[in-house]
Amino acid sequence: MTRISVLVGCYGGWPQYSLRAVDSVLDHCNRREAFDVYVGCNESSSEILTALRTYLDQERIEALVESRRNINKDPMMRVLLEMCETEYALWMDDDSHVLPGWDEHIIRFIEANRPFDAAGHVFYINDRTPELTAFLRTRPWYRSPEFERDPIWFPTGGLFLARVEWLKKHHFPDRAMIKKQDDVLLGELICQQGGVLCDFGKDRGVMDRIVISDGDRRGSGEGEDGWLSAGTWNCEESTLKVGRDHGRTSDPRVDKI
Repeated sequence: MTRISVLVGCYGGWPQYSLRAVDSVLDHCNRREAFDVYVGCNESSSEILTALRTYLDQERIEALVESRRNINKDPMMRVLLEMCETEYALWMDDDSHVLPGWDEHIIRFIEANRPFDAAGHVFYINDRTPELTAFLRTRPWYRSPEFERDPIWFPTGGLFLARVEWLKKHHFPDRAMIKKQDDVLLGELICQQGGVLCDFGKDRGVMDRIVISDGDRRGSGEGEDGWLSAGTWNCEESTLKVGRDHGRTSDPRVDKI
């Protein structure tokens, strides 16, 4: 049986988006046994945390990561990816959501297209800025200018699928990434490492059952937008919640992220 992990990244005090995203995954899932659901909260409001802690107690979600400050999208993604035990993971920003039947169509997509390394609603950009080029060429997975492509094709970052071990192998998102152009950088990784990219846009069954980044929040509340030249994150204030533990207990896995 194909199983996948669903990772939902939540930001700030936007319950109308954060809870909509998580609820859509749980309420519109016909094959719940095929999915592990992990939720990461960046400085989320008490309304959001209260609801999600209830879901955790009810074992509706596998794990909840709470950060008392906003460590941002890519560090939270990396934390959640480290917990995954499935072949593929579906990332969702909290201003995206899914519709009834999404699970069956995602599973069919995986089974029809595997092996692939990433998939999503694919877009492209034509102009690589000097800033992006400089950052790209310092990434741990970068090979050479020979593999730089123009245009750059990438799955939009609001909701995408990726093969977990492939991301981990290439340390993506790496420790210098915060949020800026992370979906474009995923496209660059695919080019540099010969990855296989599939397009949701060619599958009407999937596209009719996902809604990507339709919230008014879009980008707002996700924290600092940039890259870290030093290439390090400070996650000391991030607290990992596993099982029913709502205390401020630390987990050694956080220190490795």
